[in-house]
Amino acid sequence: MGETDETELYYPHEDRSLSQAVLSALEETHETPLIDAEFTLYDHIDPDALNSLFQADANATITVAFTVEDYDVTIWGDEGIYIHVRDGDEGTSKVDET
Repeated sequence: MGETDETELYYPHEDRSLSQAVLSALEETHETPLIDAEFTLYDHIDPDALNSLFQADANATITVAFTVEDYDVTIWGDEGIYIHVRDGDEGTSKVDET
């Protein structure tokens, strides 16, 4: 395994949902296609509820944090919606804004 952190920038008007962006960040951090993963996002958080939290406001004063397997996921708004995925077992960082 290489990098253990991934930060992705998401905007509500994108052609994908917030939960899809979270899955993308998890896939980058996990370094394995999620089709091969032993977990689903729904096992850890309701994707529909997650999508609705930041649906229209990228400046929302909401922070959402949850764990998916060994990965800590934090989402917050600040002129965009930041999705930070960190391998809970590692301590190095990588930043990737898309």
